[in-house]
Amino acid sequence: MSRKARKIIFYYFSTIVLVLVVVGHGVASYDPSLKVYFLDVGQGDATLIKTPDYQYILIDGGRDNSVLYGLGRYMPFYVRTIDLVVLTHPDADHLVGFNEVLKRYSVRQVLLTGVSDENEAYQNFLSLINNKVTTVWLAGATRSVSLAPDIDLEVLYPDRLISGKNFTQDNDWSIVSRLDYDGGCVLFMGDATKLVEKRLIGAKEFLTCKILKVGHHGSNTSSDKKFLEAVSPVLGVISVGQNRYGHPSPEVVERLTELGTRVLTTKSDGDIIVTLKKSGYIVE
Repeated sequence: MSRKARKIIFYYFSTIVLVLVVVGHGVASYDPSLKVYFLDVGQGDATLIKTPDYQYILIDGGRDNSVLYGLGRYMPFYVRTIDLVVLTHPDADHLVGFNEVLKRYSVRQVLLTGVSDENEAYQNFLSLINNKVTTVWLAGATRSVSLAPDIDLEVLYPDRLISGKNFTQDNDWSIVSRLDYDGGCVLFMGDATKLVEKRLIGAKEFLTCKILKVGHHGSNTSSDKKFLEAVSPVLGVISVGQNRYGHPSPEVVERLTELGTRVLTTKSDGDIIVTLKKSGYIVE
């Protein structure tokens, strides 16, 4: 057999093996549950969500490239598409990692506030989505993004369009979203402040949710007692790393524990994986 013939046979054999691995992974590992990966990205925020039909949502991208390692841990190597990216607000610790994500992955949809901010990382982000993303949703104009017939990411805040506006306090306009699936839900607070929490209560939003992604890394600028009582979370997850701000605030942790909420932090617990299913949720 000639060398050329051997190369052709090897090529086709390798292709068949790869296809079998990919298809086999999809069949063998199908799970009707939804997984939420609160990634340990240091003092920042990044949450990956995997739907039962293998759609991926990334809420915030952290302050550096650490998010890429998180994606590598939980997304199959052959999946190079993220179905939805959500930038809650343009602070560096939520934004910077997205720029590398957008360079290395195909992103189908982006949800953001569209506020005006001149920082370089944000301008790079806007340029990347303008060139690479076909569907861009503006919070306030969009109240929900449908991911599947039974999976919607509901935008609770901002409650009005703020695209193009400039604010001295971006945290007061951070996206707050809620993901419901199979009777369970996760409330993502971004860096929303007590002012935002008060507005949500005043708007009579349905806030009760078993799993709370605690606002602003556990800062005392968020997580007012009345708001926590309205949410009544069973599990509170705080994304936090080494910092000089005193995050998470002992007062916030105390408020949560007084409600009977189990508190986990990425600083102490690393990646926190929550599986939502009909029977409730499981923390891995």
